[in-house]
Amino acid sequence: MKLYTAVIMMLVAQLLVSLSSVITKQLDPDMPIFQLLFYRQGFSTLMLIPLLFLILNKPKISQFQILHFSRSLLIVVGNMAFLIALQHLPLVTVTAVFYLAPMLLVICSAFFLAERVTKQRLATVAIGFVGILIIARPSQSNTYIMFAFLCAITVALNTVLVKRIANKEQVLVSVFTSNIYTMLILVPLVYWENKPITNNILIAGFWLGLLYIGITYLIIIALRRADASSLAPADYFGLVFAAILGDIYFDDPISLWMSIGIIVVLFSIVIPMFLANKVEVESNSHEPYDH
Repeated sequence: MKLYTAVIMMLVAQLLVSLSSVITKQLDPDMPIFQLLFYRQGFSTLMLIPLLFLILNKPKISQFQILHFSRSLLIVVGNMAFLIALQHLPLVTVTAVFYLAPMLLVICSAFFLAERVTKQRLATVAIGFVGILIIARPSQSNTYIMFAFLCAITVALNTVLVKRIANKEQVLVSVFTSNIYTMLILVPLVYWENKPITNNILIAGFWLGLLYIGITYLIIIALRRADASSLAPADYFGLVFAAILGDIYFDDPISLWMSIGIIVVLFSIVIPMFLANKVEVESNSHEPYDH
């Protein structure tokens, strides 16, 4: 049951990620990137303060300062790369390259988390990636594709770092600490950007901050319930959401190829859940019982 719950949480998180992308893509292409990121982190930090005291009563200072600082660097670099790619490429194309992260995550989990990566996990992730290629069929072989790929690398590494402390620290403390470091890193970048403050950026920053809290919270809780590599196929479902929202907001119709790809992605998610349930049933059937 833990895997089922973790997968559902990851799916909801991916829906929120897609909604964040829609909000961002609707902004002016010349928007101040670092300013937007600063407002997102700032608003989410302010929202976290009352939650820290209401839920945790007496929140403790994180014992993983270096790790959170590392996460913050990855957050800044990854989000900068993602926003640049999103400004210059279709939503589905950016998301397709972004979802290389689950494949990279499986590799990183084996090297940095010592997780056992089975052939089943590799197969399901590969099937999901094939679905991504069918849906997006990316053809934009330009510089901005590399920005999306850079974002995928940072996401995979960030998830590995989150997994290392997922069971050692309160979720809200982790989010709050990384937010503080991220804002500190962004301050000189905002100053260097030297762009005027606008209402659109402030409003977008507020909503992105709210979504950011939900996304981070759900991902950390999901990682507490299941291995990072087990959840990798569920990440692919974000591309399905991106395709649907792209059709609604940006007039990118869902083609036959895209529909086939969605079915393949769904198949890659159902397989591990079905097999996990089958193993659990077989294990219970072989347990000794009293007559």
